[in-house]
Amino acid sequence: MTVHRTPLNKKSQPKKTDIIDNAARELSHNIQIDQKMALAAYISAASTALQGVIDVKWPDGRISPTSLNTLTLASSGERKTTAFSIAHKVVFEKNSILSDYNDITVQAYERENCLWTRKYKSIENKIGRDVLKGKDTRKFEDMLNELLREKPEKPLVIDFIYKDATSEALMNGISERSKFVSLISSEGAGILNGGAFRNFSAINDLWSGDAIKVDRKSSASSYVKGARLTVGIMVQPGVMDAFNKKGNNEHRNSGLWARFLAFVPESRIGQRTTGTWKSLSNSSLFDKKSEFFLNKQIEILKGESERYVMSLSNEAKPVFERICVYIESNSVLGMRYSSFADLASKMPENIIRLAAIMSAFDEGIKQPISVNSINRAIQIVMNCADDFIRVFYVPTKEEIDDNTLTNWLNSKKKLGYRYFKKNYIRRHVNPSLRSNERLEPSIQRLESKGVLCTILLGNVQCVDTEPLYAYDPIAANREIFGTKSIFNQKY
Repeated sequence: MTVHRTPLNKKSQPKKTDIIDNAARELSHNIQIDQKMALAAYISAASTALQGVIDVKWPDGRISPTSLNTLTLASSGERKTTAFSIAHKVVFEKNSILSDYNDITVQAYERENCLWTRKYKSIENKIGRDVLKGKDTRKFEDMLNELLREKPEKPLVIDFIYKDATSEALMNGISERSKFVSLISSEGAGILNGGAFRNFSAINDLWSGDAIKVDRKSSASSYVKGARLTVGIMVQPGVMDAFNKKGNNEHRNSGLWARFLAFVPESRIGQRTTGTWKSLSNSSLFDKKSEFFLNKQIEILKGESERYVMSLSNEAKPVFERICVYIESNSVLGMRYSSFADLASKMPENIIRLAAIMSAFDEGIKQPISVNSINRAIQIVMNCADDFIRVFYVPTKEEIDDNTLTNWLNSKKKLGYRYFKKNYIRRHVNPSLRSNERLEPSIQRLESKGVLCTILLGNVQCVDTEPLYAYDPIAANREIFGTKSIFNQKY
């Protein structure tokens, strides 16, 4: 995987003991996929296992969830489902076991509750008859009170995996089943088109750790505090494009996608060989850690344990603070993130969350977040920012004009021409650039970038498309005014 290095982290190298990194590297080798895809799958699985167990404390004292959202864009045939299934093996197995247990406990509860309801109604009817007859009802009232104390308790139903739920089903599940849930799928079209993303404000609130309001048709609305949501989507680029166009990019404008770690892995189709499967030791270690954290999460849901808050180590704090300053300084006009303020504002949050998760897997939840984990998180999030820009970059009108003019000039240069009259460009360039209001600013911008330079031949304004080469007035006059000039030819 290509690592985006900043001046702040270029000396940092991942250690060989990194559990998530090693598992991703092993999976990448075994099923011959880009390591980005493997890493995205393992980050999603790790977030699912840990989001209910730990929060993370910033240097300024605020507390954030550790839930992470991942978006992986890969075409059909890139083995998305295989990678996702292996990384989430323990998560899916645990949820399946819980589902079977839920069925047993719910059925037992329904039988007991049905019998209890019959007893309750029977005693209630006896009290009603005796009241009408003027008899003493204290005996039955005592029986009723005793029965109320024996009312079957509704079992805790834990179901934390959703694949294509509607927004209503997801919110009700959080309210009535498990507060810690994951909306994950290697076939992300089901999530994007399933309805959950229609209420993207609720998804944003869950990412931020805010209380969410759950509306019900049959009963009063309620608020759920402390809920956590991991979203893990693997989807084909065409499906993603169609989804964004259908929604007029409102999800991007709301800041939803800025909360995601974006992964655009390189294709491995046509490069795979046989017999590459080697070891499972790293994935097995990841699975053991995941199972431990999932069991801890269940204890917390049952009220048997409490969520732990992780903090940065003394060595990690200055590294994190420096990267925050670096991102902020690159958010001003003309810098890398100037058109991606939404992304830049969420990058520090994703860095500290990912660092907490990686450190928890490597060092345990009771140890401070290590400097190695913060450096690895910086590298990964910076890479994801690069991929986010690739996915969501929309060129400005000025950039489109500059590219159009550059491409047109290059097509003429291939024919052997270097010098052009401005008027000729204006008459023959693409129609969108034939007005002075569009063409002249584009020429000036390209000149400032060193793509071309303007010259004056007599009273004629011209353009030189090779500004790095010495100006040749004889060749310029021959091209502009000679008998073989492009301007004397009919097109």
